[in-house]
Amino acid sequence: MTAARRTARIFLGALIACALMGCSGGPIAKWQDAVEHHVIEHAQGDMNALRTASPEGDRFDFVDRRAKLTEMFPSNRRDVHALVLGRTEVQDHTWQVFLLGVVHYSGVLDRFPLEPKGVDDIRLALARVTDAGTLAWIMSKPDDDTIETYLGAQDGDPAFPTPRDMIEVEIGDAAIRAIDANSGATWSIELDR
Repeated sequence: MTAARRTARIFLGALIACALMGCSGGPIAKWQDAVEHHVIEHAQGDMNALRTASPEGDRFDFVDRRAKLTEMFPSNRRDVHALVLGRTEVQDHTWQVFLLGVVHYSGVLDRFPLEPKGVDDIRLALARVTDAGTLAWIMSKPDDDTIETYLGAQDGDPAFPTPRDMIEVEIGDAAIRAIDANSGATWSIELDR
């Protein structure tokens, strides 16, 4: 077998594995797709539907289920948990404000409880329905220092969100900020005016 054929087979195998395991985007992109599907398909563009999407209150989560057999063995699963923080007027549009966290889980079988392993990312996000019937997004950049500040107040129990969270939203001329009064962690989105 030639090196080119071997490379082609490896590439094809990787594509098939990716298709089976759902490699079409990271957990945040998948969460955004789930939000858009819920708002556009189920709620006819009404962002208020997200406020009642979870029995736990103002949350809209995306659980990363893998395809076929791999769905039963989520030993390294990353889910997105999002707090719906309210709506605001920004740049002449009404935006829904979220604070979302990518949580890493470990476990053996899908039917058994999974244990949180860590928090990979926490971001502030804004979403609005466009005239084209899709969602437009503005999202803060990853910030390891802010995650460290947030997790430092949790006494070795890394999770997002927690019952101790006291998230406040501040809206200014140049930025929107979400501040956790418990830890002092702050996430912000700079606005283009």
